[in-house]
Amino acid sequence: MKAKIVRERCTGCGGCKATCPEVFEMWNGTATVRVKTIPAMAEGPCLEAMWNCRRGAIRVRELAGGLFPRWTSCERGRSVALGYPGMIWCAPVSTG
Repeated sequence: MKAKIVRERCTGCGGCKATCPEVFEMWNGTATVRVKTIPAMAEGPCLEAMWNCRRGAIRVRELAGGLFPRWTSCERGRSVALGYPGMIWCAPVSTG
């Protein structure tokens, strides 16, 4: 699994670093990804950080297709993360 930060969306709150310091760090007031490939033990916290990012600045992608064959993010108010043991994905939230 890989992660990236969309700098234009990042507010610099540091929530991702607090949730998953193995993957995220703060640099000049913006979150950055500190590893090329997310270690297996950090995948859960990384997905949690993605879900908790209020601006949807965190994107994740699995290397061999899997659940996230494309860059995926969750933005509160627009999508919700649905989690089951070993799985998490984003689904649109109905506004009506």
